[in-house]
Amino acid sequence: MPTYPYPRYMTGENRRDSSILVGGKKTSCVTRRLLIDSRDAQASHYRPFQFTIRLDPDMSIQRFRNIQCVELKLASIPKVAGEQYVVLDITELRDSNLDASNQTSHEAFAVVYFDNSNLSAGAIKPMDKFFAQKTYFNPPIASLDRLTVTIRKPDGSIVSPSETNGVEDVSFLLQVTMKSI
Repeated sequence: MPTYPYPRYMTGENRRDSSILVGGKKTSCVTRRLLIDSRDAQASHYRPFQFTIRLDPDMSIQRFRNIQCVELKLASIPKVAGEQYVVLDITELRDSNLDASNQTSHEAFAVVYFDNSNLSAGAIKPMDKFFAQKTYFNPPIASLDRLTVTIRKPDGSIVSPSETNGVEDVSFLLQVTMKSI
């Protein structure tokens, strides 16, 4: 019977010691949805298309802790005149896996295409046909208590109400996956 050499990383010792046989802590994941609406921003932290939302712990039964993944599920952003898409920049959720030919998109959380480029400026049609726009965090984010949101055009400038016919309400739905220990 032929013998095969051990791979380089495996010695000839008994590999069934306690460090191999004893399992680690079992973890499970919890998924929650988070609706963000620009009308909920504190007045002192609101400018059209640039706002901060505080995630009050009393707002939710469970705080957002040990966050492994955040996925964009739905977005409602008024159509910007002359643009096919906008950049959804959330400082706390920037995606290091999103590469782009422009720096604005390259450093953002997600890119949101308007469902119909023939929409008039300011028209709102919720956008739900996304490819998987997820941001993974390894190690997980310890906690999330606010979101700093900016809606930008591809050139990096912040969208102006004059480009959306005065409509400035923005909302989006996120799916947050947390590690529970």
